[in-house]
Amino acid sequence: MNRKFVLGVLAFLVFVFVLQWNAPSKFVWQPTYLHTDRQPFGCAVFDSLVQSSLSQDYSVTNKTLPQLLSEGKQPRAIMVNAINFTPTVTDLKAMKQLLRRGNKIMLVVHDYRPESRCVDVIPVWIDSYGTFSPRMVQISLQQMGDPMDTLWWADQKPYQKRMFRVYYPLMSGGFEYRKRIECDTLLQYRKLDIELADTQAMQPTTEDWQPKIISMRIGKGTLLLNAVPQLFTNYGILDKDINPLIFRTISQFGNMEVVRTQAYLPKLSSGSNSPLSYFLEKEPLRWAVYLALFGLLLFFVFTARRRQRVIPVVTPPENKSLEFVKLIGTLYHQHHDNRDLLTKKCNYFAETIRRSIMADIMADEEQRETVTLITNHTGLTRQEVENTLLKIRKLKDAAKISDSELKELVDAMDKILNQL
Repeated sequence: MNRKFVLGVLAFLVFVFVLQWNAPSKFVWQPTYLHTDRQPFGCAVFDSLVQSSLSQDYSVTNKTLPQLLSEGKQPRAIMVNAINFTPTVTDLKAMKQLLRRGNKIMLVVHDYRPESRCVDVIPVWIDSYGTFSPRMVQISLQQMGDPMDTLWWADQKPYQKRMFRVYYPLMSGGFEYRKRIECDTLLQYRKLDIELADTQAMQPTTEDWQPKIISMRIGKGTLLLNAVPQLFTNYGILDKDINPLIFRTISQFGNMEVVRTQAYLPKLSSGSNSPLSYFLEKEPLRWAVYLALFGLLLFFVFTARRRQRVIPVVTPPENKSLEFVKLIGTLYHQHHDNRDLLTKKCNYFAETIRRSIMADIMADEEQRETVTLITNHTGLTRQEVENTLLKIRKLKDAAKISDSELKELVDAMDKILNQL
């Protein structure tokens, strides 16, 4: 019983541990764009689906732009992910040389403000006014508002103009032009005055449209600036409305090999933010957790048995029947009362006959029927049965009975009883 209890406790502990280990963690809406991050704004699923969907090669690297330049490969498409993209002069020079060699580069960043001396390389700033918050969407729904807004894909070959419904907090990025440039707008957002839109139909002007993804030619290459980086994540690639937008953008690379670099991302942990993961990341805390679990296991093993006083071992009682028979036999032998012995034997014989064949040997008027019943049940001769019953009546009333007479009559009665 105790062993089964201990095994049950161990099985329960293992079940709870596995359940906690595999329990899904809460969503973290902090953008990381890391290849190993499976949260909504990570890129683990994004990279996997894009790699399996493209006909050309797709890879993720931690190399900087100068390192990619030094590889000297054929022209390829490079996606640069960053939160606050602050490239050095070396990075900008490498970017410019990559573009002149015919590479295509897409900056998928939240903020980009280069130094004043580097403005001529990319004369466009990227500003982001916030990040996505599920709380904002919930508040909008509670106020009977529409948390969705519309992005428009421009009429750029080979695709036709199309709108995409997106949560408005995901479109907070925009461009600030430091000087006049020539560029193509791939994705844009129509900004309207809400008060006027409610009262009259407005015809959008050029100022009503805010670009979100633009493309410009630099040398033999193409530079794409992406102000909606949160769409190019696990969340976006799994959203059926945003997914086509992502592949329309990636199609701008043509058949070039695509490389996504994480070199400019903050070195953040892409794992789960659960308390257990924090303890497991630190080696001292990890060993403390292991020791605590091991100690808890030992505690259950050694204290699972119920505590109680020692139960004494009780020996089974001895069989005294043989001694009792010997004692009674000795007493009768010492008294040597044959008449009393015969009386007890006759009473036992009469009772056994009565219970077995429902006959009374002591009733004189039923003597013939009794002899017939005993003869039929035992197979003995009628004469033998009559002689035995006659001796019983004769000796039962006798004053003195010899040992031989007692033995002869007892043997006769036992013979009848054994044949019943």
